[in-house]
Order: sequence, then structure tokens, then C-alpha cells
Amino acid sequence: ASSIQARKSSEIVEEGSSFKFEWDYLLQSSDKGKLREIIFGLWEKGYTSSYFITVNNLGKAFENPRLSTNYVGRVKWVGDISKSYVAFQLNNITLADNNTYGCQLDIGGFGQTIDSKIILIVKVRLGIIVV
Repeated sequence: ASSIQARKSSEIVEEGSSFKFEWDYLLQSSDKGKLREIIFGLWEKGYTSSYFITVNNLGKAFENPRLSTNYVGRVKWVGDISKSYVAFQLNNITLADNNTYGCQLDIGGFGQTIDSKIILIVKVRLGIIVV
């Protein structure tokens, strides 16, 4: 069966930093050439819902026009479909980004999708105290 695997299931990051959500996928021979799109967004109720970016099968990324203003300009596609590598970079991380994020591959035909999630844990950046 076709599959998608997160390189890390969760990550702890400091606010103000960036994080790259990374997945590798494998399409069985009957699914090769059927990949329609890759969707990245919040993981809710067991699947990728509120999407941020959709990447077509040629690797062109489209930001959701109704994207929450919290994420506009901070999410970028940095993957490579030719290498079966999915990656999205989230920049200028805030405490509000503490959430579970999902990636969904739409393989086409009868709504066949495969999903995977990554949990992002954001910690407060500690200031350096100079004595």
C-alpha cells in the first residue's frame, strides 16, 4: 500500500525560531502517476483539515486564499516531489503555533488519501540575563 511517514512525530521548538515539517512517501506502482496534490494544514478530528498550502503534482504551491492571518507569509513549500520528499517550513514561530499539523496526499480516484501528522510543541524563548 502507498504510505507517508513523518521524519519526526513531534518536535519541541522555541518561539521565534523556524521548523521544517518533513515526510517521505512511497506510492505503490498502481498509484504512481496518480498523485494529484499534497495538502498541509492543521490536524483535527483525525485528518488534515484547515489547510494552509496545497502543492500540485508538478510541485507548484498555492496558499489557501482564506488562510488564517496568523499563518500568511510564514508557511513555505520546501519539498521535492521528484524525490518523494514532502516538506513545509514554518517561520517566526509563536506560542499560538503549538498544535498538531497534518500532511495529506491525494492520490486521486474515489477520494483516496493518505495522511500523517506531526506535533509541534512551542516553548517560551528564555531571555539571556546579563549580570
